[in-house]
Amino acid sequence: LHSTSRRQRQMCIRDRKKAIDLYQGPLFGSARDEHWIMSKVVAFEYRYLGAVCELMKTLDLGRDYVCIQHYASKMLLIAPHSIDGYYWMIYAMFQLDHPEMARGELRMAQRNLLEEEYDELIERLKVAGFSRCYGITPA
Repeated sequence: LHSTSRRQRQMCIRDRKKAIDLYQGPLFGSARDEHWIMSKVVAFEYRYLGAVCELMKTLDLGRDYVCIQHYASKMLLIAPHSIDGYYWMIYAMFQLDHPEMARGELRMAQRNLLEEEYDELIERLKVAGFSRCYGITPA
């Protein structure tokens, strides 16, 4: 039973990676801001972000932090204002024992996110136990 669920998880990861790798950013790049297509562009981006977040959760179960870092980086290239992208990038950096790089990502998040988005990121990091490492004081 254990090997079957593990095999299913690996197949799920493989399929999600393929789907995520197909998406290269907003469709119809030159027409992205046209009112008639905006809703489709936004819908695809939300689906992409949701798929990446689900992949990250699955990769976290297998402790594949290098892969999490890779997909968090890809996510931030496509959606540079993604709280989830910064969370997973910082999380992966911490797990890979790269605290300076994680702090750099935290500084980048502070520059790129709105204040309330950055506050949300900080709260998520506190819940995940990053307070000591990053000088984030408990609430």
